[in-house]
Amino acid sequence: MTLSEFDKDLLQRCLARSAGSWDDFVERFLGLVLHVINHTVSSRNVQITSQDVEDYCSEVFLAIIKDDFAVLRRFRGSSSLATYLAVIARRVVVREFVKRKHPRGKPVQTDGDSSDDVSDQAFGFRVRIDPDPTDQQPSAEKRASDREEVLRL
Repeated sequence: MTLSEFDKDLLQRCLARSAGSWDDFVERFLGLVLHVINHTVSSRNVQITSQDVEDYCSEVFLAIIKDDFAVLRRFRGSSSLATYLAVIARRVVVREFVKRKHPRGKPVQTDGDSSDDVSDQAFGFRVRIDPDPTDQQPSAEKRASDREEVLRL
């Protein structure tokens, strides 16, 4: 699929830094970025929190605007803009997984909010300073207890 006229116009407006263009861009592609994050998490069986999802989302959009929209300037139009951005998002997320050394294990944890509303899922361009207690490995006693439970079943 080639670049749609709508996406071509949006891309040109972003690169020209037209008023409101970035908000339109984020609104258009936020759902895609969140889908890529959730799919990548699921396919790699990585354990992250909803805060991590927000952080990854922020990292993807920061990568897009970095160096005066260099990612968007490199887009050649040989695919849809959504396809191109999905590849960019996946690469950013995987790089962040490696940086943060997320343990494999459980699927995405939410903080009790199961809302599917995209706007509720992202937007605090925050950085977590303190380690997440869910990222810690279980104690040897807990692993032994778990193993005994598995063997019993």
